[in-house]
Amino acid sequence: MLKAINTEYRKMRRILLVSIDVNPNLGSEAGKAHNWLLALAEHFEVDVFVHSKHRKAIEQFGYPNNIRFLFAHPNPTREKSFEKFRRYDRINRLFIDKIEEEFYRMLNTGEIELVHFLTPAGLHSYNTLYKKQSFPYIIGPLGGGLSTPRGFGNLFSCKERIGDILRHSFYTLLKLNPNYKAYLRNAKKIIVGTEYLIDYLPRNFHSKTIVHFDTLVNMDEFKICEKSVRVHSHAEIIRIVFSGRLASVKGVELLVEAVRIALERYHGLNNRLQVDIFGDGPKRSKVESKLSDYGLREVVHLHGAVPKMQVIEALCKADIYCLPTIREPGGNAILEAMASGLPIITSDYGGPKFSVTDDCGIKIPVDNFDDYVSKLADAIAKLASDESLRKKMGESARKRVRETFSLDALKANITNIYSSLLFD
Repeated sequence: MLKAINTEYRKMRRILLVSIDVNPNLGSEAGKAHNWLLALAEHFEVDVFVHSKHRKAIEQFGYPNNIRFLFAHPNPTREKSFEKFRRYDRINRLFIDKIEEEFYRMLNTGEIELVHFLTPAGLHSYNTLYKKQSFPYIIGPLGGGLSTPRGFGNLFSCKERIGDILRHSFYTLLKLNPNYKAYLRNAKKIIVGTEYLIDYLPRNFHSKTIVHFDTLVNMDEFKICEKSVRVHSHAEIIRIVFSGRLASVKGVELLVEAVRIALERYHGLNNRLQVDIFGDGPKRSKVESKLSDYGLREVVHLHGAVPKMQVIEALCKADIYCLPTIREPGGNAILEAMASGLPIITSDYGGPKFSVTDDCGIKIPVDNFDDYVSKLADAIAKLASDESLRKKMGESARKRVRETFSLDALKANITNIYSSLLFD
């Protein structure tokens, strides 16, 4: 079946991507767009509108010859002023204004089969290029939109809490915006990065919305972990890894609290736990203070921001991965830990709710703060004391990433998405 589809793809002409960010050296939206582009290029001739700030990285990477980049550089003075106030919607508007003339010229050649608005991929992102003339287009994968669970506001500063309220209000009002609704209504398909995002869209667009988890892992980077052997006697150290920005949303303070409770509640864990935290951020000083107050300096080690390979090596040697994030739309760090063969402890909310299945780890409900920390401590103790469960979950986690979140899986999903649009 796949060969037949590929034969038809070669008959198609060109796909036009509008993606302000594409960069092989970056994560987040730019890295996701890079992966999407590589997968798409196996079947199509592709033109890509992209911001010129990525030009050097793109030229150094060496993309396939059937990808043609069209670089645009919006007014740098205005762009910097918008960056200062985090007005990314206005930055995107500058980019769209810059490419508009060439965009319509390319459409009018008749060579473009489909337009894909790829990034920015925030749920709030939209443009008005659809207004001047009709053309087939798809949107996404959209992301973001996640609110902080009730009862966890004490982790955030007053400024952060106000920002969360304003963001939630903005998404609510956005559904009433006529330009936004028209942008969605005229799209052939809307792709969202995680299932929870469907509910953030107006209900009348749900029928043409498809879920495609847009975070993926390069399994080749984790082959070294397949050779690692995690076998312990009862007396040996159980190593737990946390990797991510030391910020409120990542839950690093929750992890420290849970480790303290686990050691108090389960005396068999004393002198057996080692927690390695990789990353830096605004909560570092507060975490350091808690470690001193709780006497956990010998248990929890802060390594700061380190190269990715160093994190991978730590994952290969670890026994458990714990990221108690309370507002995670995607969760690339979790998928990388799964690819390394680790059982996961995380939140039953946002992206991890769907990416981590019950056979891959333990998900903690975000019902309230006190219960969360207590259950997090219990989860740590449960996995620390059960080697066979760790091994079973770790194997399932690696298998799930390979089958669902690898580059090969992305290629198969893209084939299905585009074939359903162009050949039905």
